[in-house]
Amino acid sequence: LILIIFGFSNQIYAAHPGNDAYNKNDYELAEKEFERGLNNDPENGKVLYNLGNTFFKKGDYNKAIQAYNESLQYLPKSQLVDPYYNIGTSYLKQNDIKNAISAYQQVLKRDPDHLETKQNLELALRLKKMPQQSQSNSDGDENDEENEEQQQAAASESNESEEDQSNEEQSAAKEDEKDEQNE
Repeated sequence: LILIIFGFSNQIYAAHPGNDAYNKNDYELAEKEFERGLNNDPENGKVLYNLGNTFFKKGDYNKAIQAYNESLQYLPKSQLVDPYYNIGTSYLKQNDIKNAISAYQQVLKRDPDHLETKQNLELALRLKKMPQQSQSNSDGDENDEENEEQQQAAASESNESEEDQSNEEQSAAKEDEKDEQNE
């Protein structure tokens, strides 16, 4: 069963205490449950992926990237699109445009028609150009603040509310990660 909500891929394969906590927005408990699951099966790519989603929701993008990268080692090749997408989105949230672009390119190698990736890649490329334009207009800390404000403005424009979900394809980009709930 695949549901698209805010750009998330929500696949529920089986009951897992971490999934239950995650679905209740209890990310602290979800983290503990997924880590407990990894103690029993450290090579479970699905649990690593879900742990990455949990870190993403908590705003810990470095840990999310680490968990997604680890999940890539254990997931079947057919399931690598979502982790790469989430890696790109995590980097984009940190304004690490170069690594975001690289991760999104990995998605498009596997799924050239992945709409959300195309949108986020377009946003990343625009953000990459913005600092160059600003650097010619100003310098120093003022430039950094300006760039950050522009990037935040562009990123916030890309977020969608539930009411706007029907306008999903018209959105400039989505920054929410793919959310796959599974064992």
